[in-house]
Amino acid sequence: MPERTEIIAYCHSCGNPMNVAAVAPFSNVECPTCGKHTRVKREFGPYTLVRRHAAGGMSMVFVAHDNTLDREVALKILSEDYSADEKRIAAFEEEARITASFSHPHVVRVLRTGKSFDRFYIAMELVPGGHFEHQIRERGKIPEIEMLPLAIQVAQGLKAAHAAGLIHRDVKPGNILLDAEGHAKLVDFGLALVTQGGKAKAAELWATPYYVPPETIEGDAEDFRSDIYAFGATLYHALAGYPSCGEETMATDILREAKKQVIPLGTADPTLSEGTCRIVERAMAYQPRDRYASYDEMIGQLESALKRLKSGNADSAESSANAARRRAKKKQGEYVTLGAAAVVLLGAASAGIWWITREEPARDMEKPLSSTTSPAVPSSNPAAAVEIAKSYREARAATEARDYEKSAPAFIALSENPSLQEPTRTWAGVEAVLALLLDGKSNAAKERAQATAVHASGLPDERKISSGLLIMLEKIDERPGIPAKDIDFSPGDAAHVIGWMLAGLKNWEQGMPGEASVFFDAVAAAKISPDESWLGIYQNLAREYLEDRQALTAPVFEEFPADLAGCEAARNDLDGILAKLKTRGRARFDVRAWQLDLARHAKLLRNPKPAVLPAAAPEAEPEPVTGDEKTPLAKLEEFAKHCQFSEGVAYLKSLTIDPEGASRASLIMVTEACAVFLGDLETDLTREPAEGEFLMKSGETVRRISSTVLGMLTVTGTDGQIRPAKWEDFSPDALIYLHRYFVKNSKSEPERLRRHEYAICFDWLAGNRERALNAAVQLSTTSTAFRKRWESILSGLPK
Repeated sequence: MPERTEIIAYCHSCGNPMNVAAVAPFSNVECPTCGKHTRVKREFGPYTLVRRHAAGGMSMVFVAHDNTLDREVALKILSEDYSADEKRIAAFEEEARITASFSHPHVVRVLRTGKSFDRFYIAMELVPGGHFEHQIRERGKIPEIEMLPLAIQVAQGLKAAHAAGLIHRDVKPGNILLDAEGHAKLVDFGLALVTQGGKAKAAELWATPYYVPPETIEGDAEDFRSDIYAFGATLYHALAGYPSCGEETMATDILREAKKQVIPLGTADPTLSEGTCRIVERAMAYQPRDRYASYDEMIGQLESALKRLKSGNADSAESSANAARRRAKKKQGEYVTLGAAAVVLLGAASAGIWWITREEPARDMEKPLSSTTSPAVPSSNPAAAVEIAKSYREARAATEARDYEKSAPAFIALSENPSLQEPTRTWAGVEAVLALLLDGKSNAAKERAQATAVHASGLPDERKISSGLLIMLEKIDERPGIPAKDIDFSPGDAAHVIGWMLAGLKNWEQGMPGEASVFFDAVAAAKISPDESWLGIYQNLAREYLEDRQALTAPVFEEFPADLAGCEAARNDLDGILAKLKTRGRARFDVRAWQLDLARHAKLLRNPKPAVLPAAAPEAEPEPVTGDEKTPLAKLEEFAKHCQFSEGVAYLKSLTIDPEGASRASLIMVTEACAVFLGDLETDLTREPAEGEFLMKSGETVRRISSTVLGMLTVTGTDGQIRPAKWEDFSPDALIYLHRYFVKNSKSEPERLRRHEYAICFDWLAGNRERALNAAVQLSTTSTAFRKRWESILSGLPK
């Protein structure tokens, strides 16, 4: 192997040169001279690596910043093991050439290729929604009504590749990405073959056993119908919740037989429409001649299946005789299922949520969840029981998938459904509180906890949830945290584990990570019974909070760095921590606050204030200060005037009582929102300068605002002169205008809503309360969730 070329990097702290030829891109290396850590190998051509994104068999993918066009891209870098392999290098370059040879909305675009640090790279558009494989892994299966539109998009992308004379050869969930709007894009043409509409034979087999077509296993020539098979196997996995072929081996004999014995999709999941099942089964026909003869034919049938599904007549394409037989068979199965459900209902609870009302032995300190054997819904209506069970499963699956914006409303709807009997209905309210806390929406969680506690308190004793869990709900709305020292962590039943989870989340959101971790440890370590395996969802979530706690235990700097290089190193570390955080809410705010503190410190290092000697004048009596100037609200307004929102939050938390006419909790939420509001604008400006007319407090109008790094603003006046600026130099109107400038480009509706909410908080605290209140009224008409949060916040703000 040829001798490795020296690659020199310099320590950010002491400037010591280091040979980093042997380390991977974006490595965090320790300086042998001073022991400080430095991130190396970040610059690849015009791109700067920001964070790791994914790992593949032959490459690593990073999120990178395009320094020329000021945008984020995905940078795929060939792994070191293959960087000296001419065959792999050629395949890597061929992938870039093939993908760049055609363009389609449902195929990831290649932007350019290059070589840096002896590593080849491909720059591609960044698709922010993640791999479809992750969706399947987190959710188990994808609903048919959701899967069919994605299937049509992927098929259209494959059709475009086929029209360009290509076959993909590795169609699978991991090579389908979802963009910010949920649309599908094909990626990774690393195994693609050029067929020019005919057949081609690969020199080697690198496909995934679950999805590989039979002809590939046999070493036969392949054409577009091979992609159709893999595409069908991908649909099977998504709709059934598991692969069509359970074999992971690439042994030809074993895999061949597995491909011949695929269980029909309709058998794997009888709830799927027959039209969709027929499409998948034809796509996965063992012989290529029995598959679709064109993508147009398959796309047409997918569109027809989707249309029938939306119209509620999914089986309308079947012959009347076949349809009648199928309906009769399905009806018979429903009677059996519903009859069994009714029996279960009479003995315990509704199907899928029986655990809620099962009888438990009483504890010394706590009442059991329920001692009743009544059904959760009337046994005379088993169809309603099945529907409720389905809704409960979907709500919990959304929590497991971390889709709290879906699970919280679903649990709330269940808790407000009068047909649910107790304590099932109350438990739905409890899980709604959990979903809101997990989403970082502590104010909405407090409101829901209070409503659930009031509802549960009015129930007869035999219908109530356990008294200990009820007490936890009532404590969610209290200001002090929940101490762990007096808690008995020996029980491990559902009521105790969920109570601990509530306490941990409350403490976490109140800025008490140490106390929260004690509860999360108890949840994660609980020995749950097989009957309560659903608690595993919350155990996994508790572990994520513990991981984030570990990441935040020792901040990257105990004191501010002494120079700009140290600030840059600390900023990189904070970026890395932020990218790895798994939870929402408090943890992200804390890291953001550190970033803002660091940015302000870096600004002082760039522009140190000159020492000012005191004037030799006789001491004078200080002028009296009016009572209003000493009030907490006046001090908060002073912090807001100078855009010192992190300091304002710290000041509010130091108060021991609520200010007169206001609530500390509401003021803290508004002030924290202002800090994030400015942080969002800083991030926007590092990506794209803003052009327009922005009014400064001095009365001057500037036409451009930009920021090369966080914490360093520059403005361009009407005379063309560029100079530094601070947030406090701008009028509040200018910052609201700047918010509107950037938020109009947001592709995510939840993200747009979040940013509007924070802008309203900023406008209120910055002084334009009438405009803020009017904006809140308008936003409330389109978002019920915002209306509830805002009403709760507003109740604690001074009138």
